[in-house]
Amino acid sequence: MIRLRQTSIAVFLLCCIISPGFEIATSTNPGDTGEPEGCTTALVAGWAAPDGRPLLWKSRDVSNWHQEFNYYDLTPYSFISVNYPDNIEEAYGGINEVGFSIENANALNFPDSSGVPDDDGIIMHHALQTCETVEDFLAYMDTTARIGRTRPSIYGVFDAYGGAGMLEASLYDNYWFDANDTTLAPDGVMVRANFAYNGGTPHIGQFRHDRSLELLEGAISSGEISAHFILDIVARDLQTEDVDPYPLPFQGSIGEYPYGYVRDHSAVNREITQSCFVVQGVQPGENPLTSTMWIQCGEPTMTPMIPVWAAGLSVPPEVDGDPDAPMCLRARQFFTYLYLPLPDPEDDIIDTWKLINDRGKGLLTYIRALEDGYYDFIESTVEEWRTNFPSSTVIESLQDSLAADVFQGMMDYNPPLPVENPVIVTQGEDLHLSWPPVTQSVFGETIAVSGYAIYSNDDYFSNRISGDSLGFTTNTYYELAAGTYPENAFLQVRAVMFDD
Repeated sequence: MIRLRQTSIAVFLLCCIISPGFEIATSTNPGDTGEPEGCTTALVAGWAAPDGRPLLWKSRDVSNWHQEFNYYDLTPYSFISVNYPDNIEEAYGGINEVGFSIENANALNFPDSSGVPDDDGIIMHHALQTCETVEDFLAYMDTTARIGRTRPSIYGVFDAYGGAGMLEASLYDNYWFDANDTTLAPDGVMVRANFAYNGGTPHIGQFRHDRSLELLEGAISSGEISAHFILDIVARDLQTEDVDPYPLPFQGSIGEYPYGYVRDHSAVNREITQSCFVVQGVQPGENPLTSTMWIQCGEPTMTPMIPVWAAGLSVPPEVDGDPDAPMCLRARQFFTYLYLPLPDPEDDIIDTWKLINDRGKGLLTYIRALEDGYYDFIESTVEEWRTNFPSSTVIESLQDSLAADVFQGMMDYNPPLPVENPVIVTQGEDLHLSWPPVTQSVFGETIAVSGYAIYSNDDYFSNRISGDSLGFTTNTYYELAAGTYPENAFLQVRAVMFDD
């Protein structure tokens, strides 16, 4: 008996797509931590990095997915920062032209001032515009403490002179953690989620804090720490207190979730991680304009990292749109493709098989291949700038052309829709399969598939495993002669973008 599965999976480019028809009761979801919005941040002191240059990381966890990166042409200092569209009076982390960098995370275990607009974005805007050194920033924060602040936060900062650390800022008090003090940072790394060490309970984001620290300390110990490691390994991490999905894809089911899906709300990469960046600073004495800000204008698992520089006097249009940044919009399309929405958005679950499937292919594999094509080149280019600094025009041209190429790569990732209504006709012991052509991607874009692959499996493909390949065709029909297919099996027809 041959059974043809009617809800087929479409294999595309580098990934698989499945659309399960499950309704999941939110009350039974495992791993419900009830974590509110917040961010995950870290600072690696220059003395702890192999090249002697500090690293400052922020994953921005907020409900508003409209993200962009802006260049602020101001005095005394211009700067680049992540922000919301049309929000020029605030900044949420970046680097200025004299090498001062800042980020923050909400400190949710300090007393808050309810009903008053948050001031953390105003504070960081002012710091990037006016601060050259860590000492400048601490002096400024002393003045804000006397006046009183409205958003308790933990600020990570470094400068071009070797200064670095984290400041836990409550409404009226400052607690400074110097990254050059080995009693405070024995490995040269500081991590914060959404609780201050000097605050009370609860410790919101404790697992994100601990997991990030574990990964960063391991990378420092092995000499692997870099902006690339942080954005690729740490910021994209999907492990939670309840589930370790690695190696991807996750081959299991959790509670009522479909096979291969996980809830990542308490992971480092969360369904509310809307953007991310790592700033690599300079060694003391180097030109601060060689500081590089690696940015992701979208959730890390689905967004390539690209570099920008304050010395470019601009940011690429792909990350600063009107009203939305094109990269952010494409990343949001990827989000709807990867996540299964549930009644409570915090319960949305991600399909790990669309990130990396059992053949090692998927959206994340594709994105990493894009990044591998230019990351080392950018690193070597910046190394040349340290001895022969180019004009702002050259820098702007490099960042703009790279952003355009990477964005085109994102647009080129077009998984086809599943094959619909395949028909099987028996001719004696031979089988004749036919199906309508697939001409659209999951994003509604017109595509031309390169062909169709036929697979068999004996368990209805419920565990997402590819099964046994029976053939490939560029037509919309396929003949299976007697003896070339297994008995008592299920068949799938999958549209592919190329013969993988």
